[in-house]
Amino acid sequence: MPTQLRIPKISIEVPRVGDDIWVHITVQKVEWDNGKANIINVTPRSDFIHDTAANTAQKRSTIFDPILQKEVTFSGYGLHLGIEKMCMELVQDHSGGEFDEDGLLWL
Repeated sequence: MPTQLRIPKISIEVPRVGDDIWVHITVQKVEWDNGKANIINVTPRSDFIHDTAANTAQKRSTIFDPILQKEVTFSGYGLHLGIEKMCMELVQDHSGGEFDEDGLLWL
C-alpha cells in the first residue's frame, strides 16, 4: 500500500528581534490503495520537525516556477529572505508604513 508524506502546515517563528528563527513542520501520512485511486487512511499529525533557519541556510532546492516559466534555484537563506520580504509587503499593504534602507518597515 503506497504511503504519501504531505506537509499540511509550516510555521515560521521569530520569537524576538535577534533570536534564532525557527521553522516548524507538521507531517501527514496518507495511505492509498495500490492503484492510488482511493485514500485508505490518513494520519493527520504523524511527525513534527523543528529546526532553526540557520541550520537550513546552506540547503539548496530547484523548482519550476509556473509564473516565471523557468527553473529557479534558491538557498534556504534565500527562501527565508523571500518569504520575509513578501510577508512584510503584505503587512505594508494592510497597515501602511515605509521601508527604510535596511528593509525595516516603519509607521
